[in-house]
Order: sequence, then C-alpha cells, then structure tokens
Amino acid sequence: MPTPIRKKVQPSTNNRVIWLLAISALLLASPARGDDSATEQARQHYEIGSQQYDLGHWDEAIREYETAYELRPDPSFLYNLAQAYRRKGDNKRALDLYRNYLAKTPKSPLRAEIEERIKNLQKQIDEAASRPAPPVLEPTVPPPLPPPALPAVPAIAPVQEPVSSAPQAGPEPLTPPAPMAQPTSPVAPASAAAAKGPTVTDTAPPAARGRGLRIVGIVTGAVGVAGIVVGALAGAQAKSLSNSVASAPKFNQSDDSAGLRAQKAQWFFYTAGACVTAAGAVLYYLGVRAARTTPSNLSVSPVLGSGIAGVSAMGVF
Repeated sequence: MPTPIRKKVQPSTNNRVIWLLAISALLLASPARGDDSATEQARQHYEIGSQQYDLGHWDEAIREYETAYELRPDPSFLYNLAQAYRRKGDNKRALDLYRNYLAKTPKSPLRAEIEERIKNLQKQIDEAASRPAPPVLEPTVPPPLPPPALPAVPAIAPVQEPVSSAPQAGPEPLTPPAPMAQPTSPVAPASAAAAKGPTVTDTAPPAARGRGLRIVGIVTGAVGVAGIVVGALAGAQAKSLSNSVASAPKFNQSDDSAGLRAQKAQWFFYTAGACVTAAGAVLYYLGVRAARTTPSNLSVSPVLGSGIAGVSAMGVF
C-alpha cells in the first residue's frame, strides 16, 4: 500500500492576528512586571484623570492623561487629552491633539465625529483671529468748573469814637501794681476791672474761603464720573461676550469666564464711581458754604480783679 503523505498545516493569517490580539489583551489585563510596571502606572493615571475630568477639573485631568501617555503611548490618551483641552477652552491645543489621534488611528470608529469637531474648532479659531480687539478707552477727566458767582458783601463802615474837646494829657507814668490783698468779700464782677484788649478779625476775601474744598470736590467728582464711564465700558464688553457664548455652536469656557469678570468689573466701577462722585459733591458744597459764611470778629481782653486773673473773649461767628 502506498504510504499516505502527511501535509504540515500552516496557520492562516487570520489565526495569527487573533493570537496577537489575545496576547495583547493578556498583557494589558495583567501587567508583566507587577504594580510597578509602566502599564499599571499608566492605567492608574488614566483612572485618576477620568475622575478629574468628570469633576470638571480640566488642568488636573490633562496632567494625569499626559503622564499616562508618557508611560504608555496609547493613542486613546491623545483623544482624552483633546477632549479635556476642548472643554477647558484651549481650541488650538485640542485641534492639534485631535489631528494627532487621527494620524495614529486612521481607522478609528470616531473618525467622522472627530473630523466634524476639527472643522468647528478651526472655524472658531479663524473667527477669533479675524475679530478686532475691543478698543481700550482711557477715561477722560473733564476740566474743572469755574467757581460760582458769589453775592457782593456790603462794606462795613468803621465805628468812629466821638472826639473829645478836652486837651489830651500825655501818657501817665507806669507805676508798679500794689500787692493784691486777700479777698474778704465776694469777688467783684470781672467787668469792673476789665481792660479792652486787641480784636482779631478774619480779613480773608470771600472768594478765597473754601476754595480748596471746591477744587478737591471738583477733582473727586471727575474721578467718580470716570469710574462710572469705565463701568459702562465693562458692561458693554460683558454683554458682547455673553452674546458670543450664546451664539457659538460649542461652549467657549474662556469667553464665558471673561464675560463674568467684565460683569463684576461693571458693578464695581458703578458703585465706586457713584460713591466718589457723591463725596466730591459734598466737598464742593462745603467749600461753597465756607465762602458764603460771614467773617468772624473775635475780641480778646485780659481780666484782672481782686483775687482773680484771666482772659475774656467775645466774638460774632
């Protein structure tokens, strides 16, 4: 009988691919070098990064995904990084990572979705580049207002003393005062021994009184008005950013944060400007009131009496 020829069966190409995938799955499921291996460490960083991504901590998630990719350069980490950067609002960085992912995984099942996101991100970047930057307006301080016209103050005629017809005697010689005796009766009125003293009169012109307060009030009010103008500009910027975020096809974190900051600045400058303007008005009013006040006449006289000595002051304010 003829001896049958035994043919050696060669494994097919499909069987080889299946075995390679199985071996790769086993290597990924159980690290080859224990808990300290690069694969296990990459898996731990990936889990931590996914937790931070769910909490909205984009910077922490990005740091963990980058560490995982450095330990094990798996293209799926590039996709996770692109997602985190897009949610953070860094469109340029997200666009680069999406493209790197498609370059390393051309047959990804998410290719159509990622290409659509790349198109939208490129559109947002081009629109932001073509959008003119808002002009920065410097607050202008209005010139100080001229002081208001004050009513003329009638001149006060000096009081003339009657001229005596008797011949004026020369100055009496000065004699040392006699020593004061101990009082044995109630103290005499101070007017009995009072001598007329010098009179101090406020001779400042009406326009000069309160001028400093008026100038400070005008400058303070101008600063308050400038603060209100800056608040209005911040409000306009906040409204523009809010409309941009609402009309954008994808949520833009950077524009939304900038809009919130502009809205806070709006109310801060409104409040500060109103308070400073009110303070300037009060200072200006005090300066006008000081200019209209009647000058004060002050009379100071020494008082000498039996057992007493002092100073008497009388005036009109």
